[in-house]
Formats: sequence, C-alpha cells, structure tokens
Amino acid sequence: MKWAGVLERGLIVLVALSAWPRILTRFPDMSWAWRIGLALVIGGIGFMADSMFDGALSPYGRALVGFVVTFGLLSIAFSHLVYPHAFLTRYAEAAVLTGALVALGDVLIGRIERQKSMKAS
Repeated sequence: MKWAGVLERGLIVLVALSAWPRILTRFPDMSWAWRIGLALVIGGIGFMADSMFDGALSPYGRALVGFVVTFGLLSIAFSHLVYPHAFLTRYAEAAVLTGALVALGDVLIGRIERQKSMKAS
C-alpha cells in the first residue's frame, strides 16, 4: 500500500465518523481529536498489515484487511474508550458500516491503480 492508500483509508474513516451522528440517530457525536486519532491509527495499522505481505495484496485482499482492521478498532474504541457505559450493539452497526466503506474504497482504488498499471505496461 502506498501512502495515498493510507490517506484514502484515513479520509474515508474520518468522513464516515463525521457522518454517522447525523445519519444514525442513536450514534452520539465524538470529538474531532478522537476522529482524527482513529483515522490515523486505522491507516497506520492497514499500512503495516499490507507491508507484512510485501504490498502484494490484491484489491480484494486489501479490502478485507481494511474491513477487519476498521471493524475491530472501532468496536474496541466505541465499546471501551469512548462511551464505557453504552451498549455495544449501538456502535456495532456504525463499525460494520464504516468497515464496509473502507473495504469498498480499497477495492475501487485498487482496481483503478491496477488498470493504470496495466495500461502503462
């Protein structure tokens, strides 16, 4: 994964975490510091996971890594760090939706990069 992929994944998470309080009525708002921190950590962990495979992940593999990392980290953050007295089911739907958005972004960006590299060669 290149740095553009890390930024793309972080921006998707940041936008999703900003949008969920307006879309999902049960989802409380969180501070910008938490949003930016989670976006940076998710991008960094995704970069490290992709580096473990020497960057040879397909777009679908990158999407799976993005979904698992995003869902896992957001579930932990929502349930233990941000709102310790809230129900996990209240935030699980937001974590699944955010993970799905990251996975979709990884697939689309990966396909575009693959098509560009095929045209160049």
